[in-house]
Amino acid sequence: MKLWFKLFISSVLIVITAVNVTMTWMLSINLTAMLANERENAAVHHEYLCTLIKDAVAYERLSTDAFMVTEEEVADIAEKIFMAQLHEGSSAVLFDESQSAITNYTDELSFADMLTTAKEEKTIFSAIKKVQGESGEEYLIVCCSLIRLEGKNYYLTDCRNITEIYNQNREQQKLSQWVSIICTVLFSIVLLIVTKLFLRPLDRVNHTLKEISGGNYSKRLKVKGSEEFRSLSENVNLMAQSVEENYNTIQSVADERKQFIDSLSHEIKTPLTSVLGFAELMRMKPDLSSDEVLEYSSIIAEEAARLRSLSGKMMELVSTGNGSLEKKSVRLDKLLTDISVAFEPILKAKSVKLKTVTEPVVIMADRDLFKSLLYNLVDNAVKASPENETVSLSCKEEGGFAVITVSDNGRGIAPDEQKKVFEPFYMTDKSRSRKAGGAGLGLALCAEIAKKHDAIIRLNSEVNKGTTITVTIKAVNGGGGV
Repeated sequence: MKLWFKLFISSVLIVITAVNVTMTWMLSINLTAMLANERENAAVHHEYLCTLIKDAVAYERLSTDAFMVTEEEVADIAEKIFMAQLHEGSSAVLFDESQSAITNYTDELSFADMLTTAKEEKTIFSAIKKVQGESGEEYLIVCCSLIRLEGKNYYLTDCRNITEIYNQNREQQKLSQWVSIICTVLFSIVLLIVTKLFLRPLDRVNHTLKEISGGNYSKRLKVKGSEEFRSLSENVNLMAQSVEENYNTIQSVADERKQFIDSLSHEIKTPLTSVLGFAELMRMKPDLSSDEVLEYSSIIAEEAARLRSLSGKMMELVSTGNGSLEKKSVRLDKLLTDISVAFEPILKAKSVKLKTVTEPVVIMADRDLFKSLLYNLVDNAVKASPENETVSLSCKEEGGFAVITVSDNGRGIAPDEQKKVFEPFYMTDKSRSRKAGGAGLGLALCAEIAKKHDAIIRLNSEVNKGTTITVTIKAVNGGGGV
């Protein structure tokens, strides 16, 4: 069941109940007040009848000069007064002391209980009685009192038909029911419109959430309406923004990994093809000369070495993207010296010199990963340098930061390619890089390692003039380190 329908039904039920209870209560109060007024009028009229009868009996006695008016004469006097004073729907009866009617009495209504009560209380006693009339149930207001005439006790009772009051009350109840129905219908229409208007922002929020769940993460709500809906809209927008950012991050990672795997597959395909081709050639031709065997085996060895380098760099690049690093104090001057020693065979083979200038600077880093970063930078600089050139490797402290610089005087990098060199598998000169055993993973690995160490890596290059790469990382005060 929808919220708007619950609110609508519950409000309508509350209104119906409140209207019916209120009208019933008001009609009940009105009926009680009218009956009280009728009882008061009936008592006044009853007392008036008693006074008339007493005066008429006294006048009869005086006018006839009789000692006492007889019971028959009292009954005749009462009958005359009743005929003169009573209106249609009213009646009166005079009873003697034995509670026997001495005037005309044809009603089936019993007054025995009232006569007894009037005798005990000796005052006017009134009651409302329900009787069965010709047209159905009728209501009578009956007054009874003890009256003393000519030394005897008489009981006077008079009745007034008040059925009209009850009929009016029933008509009012029917009218109130119709008023209740009409008011309920009108209220329901207004309430339905108001509920729909008030809950329209909720429908808008629901529609927006459906769009977001369907993949439209850029969808946003307009912040408007009441304070509650404004707050809800802002929270939904914050949620959508967070979902969009997370989705974009995941999508970016997925795209990068797909590109990485696609590029890796492409890079592996070429050396594998060469290895398989030359191995198959050596197997199919057992009469190969020693020079051919040496040539083919050299090619296989070179391609295998390239695959090993490629797979190793790939694992390094992937491993740096997950987990936390075990950082320790590292002496950069010692680290650069170790790299210089490791490059001696490569430098001799290429006839390139490495000039190292160091200061005793200490940083917090994962030594092996940071060494891999610097190794790749020096390796790229050596590969880019022609014979008899010099590659510079230096480190110094500036303003609390260690600044490491690798410079060469090689072919340089074009401006439009400088932003791409840190992407996996990108190579400015693919033919030379492959011949040198490159895979385009070196600088991408460097960028990832630098990011893990909160270091900044910058590249400055000019075509045919050389390249300088600078790595800036926070230095640590004090000595020590490995």
